Amino acid sequence: MNFLAELEEGISKVKVTLDKDKVKINNIFNNLVNTTREKLTPATNIGVSTLTSKHITPYDVVVKDKQIIDQFFCNLTNKINSQIELSKKEKVMEAFIAKEDGVFSFITFGKEVQLYIFRKLTSNESYNQIIRKNFQKFAPKMESLYVVMIHPNCYELLRGLECFYNIKTVKIDVLSLQRNGNRILTNCSSLKPQNLHIKEFTNRIDNISDSEEFTFKSYIKNIVFESDPQSLRWLLDRLEIYDKGELESFYIYYSSFSRLTTYDDKNVFLNIITYFKEVNYFIDDFILNEVDIWFAKVVGIFNLKLNISIYFSQNSFNKNILECPGIIDDFNENRGNFLGNPLNRFLSQSSVCLNVRKLAINDFYGTRRQCPFSMYEIKLLTQDISLMYFLEQLDIDLHLFKNFPDFKYFFNGIRSNLKYLRIGKCSTMMSYHFPVIANNCHELKYICLEEVGPYTNVTINEVLKHVKNLKALKITFSDFYNVKSIIDNLTKKVNGKRVDVLQWPDINSLEVHFSTSDEDYQKIFLELEKNTPDIIGKLSIKSELVGKKVYYKILIRRHEAVKTSF
Repeated sequence: MNFLAELEEGISKVKVTLDKDKVKINNIFNNLVNTTREKLTPATNIGVSTLTSKHITPYDVVVKDKQIIDQFFCNLTNKINSQIELSKKEKVMEAFIAKEDGVFSFITFGKEVQLYIFRKLTSNESYNQIIRKNFQKFAPKMESLYVVMIHPNCYELLRGLECFYNIKTVKIDVLSLQRNGNRILTNCSSLKPQNLHIKEFTNRIDNISDSEEFTFKSYIKNIVFESDPQSLRWLLDRLEIYDKGELESFYIYYSSFSRLTTYDDKNVFLNIITYFKEVNYFIDDFILNEVDIWFAKVVGIFNLKLNISIYFSQNSFNKNILECPGIIDDFNENRGNFLGNPLNRFLSQSSVCLNVRKLAINDFYGTRRQCPFSMYEIKLLTQDISLMYFLEQLDIDLHLFKNFPDFKYFFNGIRSNLKYLRIGKCSTMMSYHFPVIANNCHELKYICLEEVGPYTNVTINEVLKHVKNLKALKITFSDFYNVKSIIDNLTKKVNGKRVDVLQWPDINSLEVHFSTSDEDYQKIFLELEKNTPDIIGKLSIKSELVGKKVYYKILIRRHEAVKTSF
């Protein structure tokens, strides 16, 4: 049986008929499928591969002080907003190093260097040397290069520069990539990025052409896609030089994924992912739809590692239903009965649960703030996660759980060696949550907690007391959290009295975000940084005044020599 036939057979097995009046589920199949039931392209376009490889991170979010915890909880969860800072209070430092209006801008942005050239440059213009000198000064420290060049000849100014050896990611708009993107790679012998980030650029200038057609270099292994469906088709044509499963990872932004609305768009996406070992995917509910079925089939055939993001669209839960207790009870029961059939749940598909490495379940739009998981959903979700034996990273919002028993039931179902855990919207998190986490996640190395408080007794020491052997902990406290608890946890005590010197926590990396308007507290943090020696590690305290409040970022890292002895 050919591939297409297998897909069609799988689809036919899971077709269901819904009595909408009885089930009372609003638009449960409206997330991705508004499509005709034409056939896919021939199975020969897809091929079979069982290659597997080690995980390679597709793209690092660029932040000024990028730390371990940021990499694992911001980049790897692949949630909808995974490409922005973990906290609203975290700032990416941007600096205009050099610019000339209408000609160019040279910008550093955290660990990224950006170059925008807005017109054709001649070889004798002084701007060429200004740009080259700035690259030689700043590029060796950078990990990402973002270029936007209007004219093909602009790449000549980069020829011979030997300063890009630390660049891991090249970000380039799709128009430049299609027209002359190879030149940036061929002109700079030191530039050999592993990651290619394809961005969308709106200011198209179609009357400028170039004879050089883009082809992939062998050192590019990971692709991040952030452009339009038409560009995705262009990308598919360029990938056909590869064997199936030859490349490492493909990450598509949600903003791009959500624009795959036609049958052809989705077919192109399904073809593209077959060239990679690891891919990401978005769904707006637990309920399986037709495209999900095709996707699960492809995943099973090619044994793809998965990063799944479930985000609950605003259309999934009707506001009128949520505001009426009587109706919502019927809604939950009927929804639970429907989800009770494993053929109707995306996460219960065997190819999905056995291949998922990263799972994010986030109430991104606030759709479920008044409608947390029902008892049916908790039971079924726990069944599914208990079969995810290779799950390494979990990202979930706390307010999706109606109460602590549901939280405990869910975590008791985890069977994998979970290493990275991020919990968002932790306003009601309490200290008794952490023994549950510790008892079920024995291999946990990284924890990130977001929006902790104000209705909480959680402290830094409480987390470290219950969850042992962590390598890194990041906590973002809400604006109303009691800052005194942070001071008590981080300062030494002598004869029962506070001394404004850091009490080094028993962890390699600790990052804490909070705010305060109390001037006495602000003085304590100034003294804390000034009085703490750097023998054991490094203490960094950064602050920013916003209105009447000061927002703090405290970063504590032990030296490598000390890490090995703890």
